[in-house]
Amino acid sequence: MVMLYQLGIVTFEVTPVNVDSVKRETGHDFAAKAIVGARKPREKMGEADDRILLTGTLWPHKFGGIGTLDDLRDMARGGDPQKLVRGDFVVMGFYVLERMVENHDYLDAAGLGRKIGFDLFLTKSDEPPSPQAALTTFYGLIG
Repeated sequence: MVMLYQLGIVTFEVTPVNVDSVKRETGHDFAAKAIVGARKPREKMGEADDRILLTGTLWPHKFGGIGTLDDLRDMARGGDPQKLVRGDFVVMGFYVLERMVENHDYLDAAGLGRKIGFDLFLTKSDEPPSPQAALTTFYGLIG
């Protein structure tokens, strides 16, 4: 199979779980200060959030993959930053999964969609500290 993206332990391939659209939003934050008789000057405060929207489709009756949605929900619930890797093995950085939207179409008798679309809303985060760094900090506190 061909890897399209990987978020933590979840790999998105052509089947069973496909990512068919990616949107990325980057920017910069500016502070505005009101002054009399002129346009507000802007002062750059730094980078704004780096957000990625992964949109995909799965066909559980044909290819399976429904368990992956549960894995993604568990990942979001855990709140830990996950490494995002693009299909050409470029590491995009660490992202948190802020929210997930599912759309079930063509429901079967059990209420499961034969076609399930999903949107994953990711926001860039700092790399999580290594376990060694956490222990060093802990031992430094109890000194």
